[in-house]
Amino acid sequence: MPKAAVQAKTKVTLSRKAKRRILQPGYWGQLEDAELDFIRSKLENNQDLSVAWGFRPVQKSRSPEAIRRVAMWGDPEDPTVNSRLVRRGPRLKGLRE
Repeated sequence: MPKAAVQAKTKVTLSRKAKRRILQPGYWGQLEDAELDFIRSKLENNQDLSVAWGFRPVQKSRSPEAIRRVAMWGDPEDPTVNSRLVRRGPRLKGLRE
């Protein structure tokens, strides 16, 4: 499949307001593949956003599972919650303690 066709297929069609909101940890919930790709590209290009989502600044890989967990259960005001979600996986007991 041509590269242009792949890019067109994964493009996210969201309003500007929705694009800002999707980048807030814990706001969006379940992600579709195109939304996941959108968030991953933003995390790769913005170090501050990546840290807010709980990823280390030098961390190059950002697993789809970790991004999905932060999108679902993350906290936009507490990066330590997001960091725990990234590192510990789906174990949520005691997350906000």
